[in-house]
Amino acid sequence: LRVTATGNLAQATRIAVVVPGVGHRASEFDHSEPTAPTSDPTPTAPTSADAVTVQPGTLPAMAKNLLDAATESAAHPDPHVAVIAWLGYVPPSANVEALESTAIPVAAANLAALQRELEHSFPAARVTWACHSFGTLVCASALVGADPDAVVLLGSPGVTYKHASDLPTDADVFAALGDGDPIRLVGALDAVGGGFGPNPAATQFGAVRLPTDPGAGHSDYYRPGSSQLTALAQVVLGEGRATRRSQETLHEEAGESWPIAGNERLNRQAVASKRPSGLPSY
Repeated sequence: LRVTATGNLAQATRIAVVVPGVGHRASEFDHSEPTAPTSDPTPTAPTSADAVTVQPGTLPAMAKNLLDAATESAAHPDPHVAVIAWLGYVPPSANVEALESTAIPVAAANLAALQRELEHSFPAARVTWACHSFGTLVCASALVGADPDAVVLLGSPGVTYKHASDLPTDADVFAALGDGDPIRLVGALDAVGGGFGPNPAATQFGAVRLPTDPGAGHSDYYRPGSSQLTALAQVVLGEGRATRRSQETLHEEAGESWPIAGNERLNRQAVASKRPSGLPSY
C-alpha cells in the first residue's frame, strides 16, 4: 500500500484524493523521486512528494497533473491545494479479474479511514475524491463510512446504485465518460443483468456530467490541457460553477450538463468555512 501527497498538505484548504483502478501497482511510486524524506506510507499517513519526477500514466503522474491543473485554474495565485495519490488497496491486474474481484470491501474501508483522518487533521478543508475506472466502485462503497465534499466518477464501468441520490452521501456527485472510452461497453451490460451496475455518466443517473474532449479514451481523464482535467480541477477547487445544486432538487435536474450554478452541500457544520467566495447560498 502506498500513499503520497503532492502539494502543501499541511496548509491545504482543498484536498483531492486520486483513487485508481485496474492495473496500478505500488512499484509506480518507485519511479517518483521525492525531494524530502517520506514517513510511514499507510492509508492514514500520506507522505510528502512535492517535487517529483514521475512516469506518465502512473498514479503519481495523475496526481501531479491534477495539482498542476488546479493551480493553473485557480482564481487566486495560491489555491492551497494538495493532491493525494492513494493506493490503499491492491487493484485487480486485468479487466477480466475485476469482474470477480474481492478487493472492494477492504479498499472501501481503507479509503473511508483516510477520509476520517483527513477530516480530523484538516477539518476546514474541502475534500474531493477523484475516482477512476474500478476505483469508482471503491469510492461508491466507501461512501457508506465516509463523507467527502465531492465525488467524481471518471470512466466508470458502473456503480451499484440506480441514481446519484441513492448514494449514501451528501457529497456533490460528478461523472465523466469519454466518447472514446471502451469502458462504456461494460456499463451497457447492466441492461442485460451483467456488469457492475448503472453508468454514472448516463443522463438518467443524475450526476453532474463533466465535459470531455472529442475522442477521449479511458486513459485520458488526467491528460494535461484536456477539458476533462480542467473540469476536474475546478471541482477540486469548488470555484465558479463547479458544484451541483442541493440534493433536494437532484431528481428535478437529473442529467443537467456542465456547467450549472449551485452551492456546496448544505448540511455539514463547517460548510460556511469550506464554501469558496462567489458561490451563492440558499
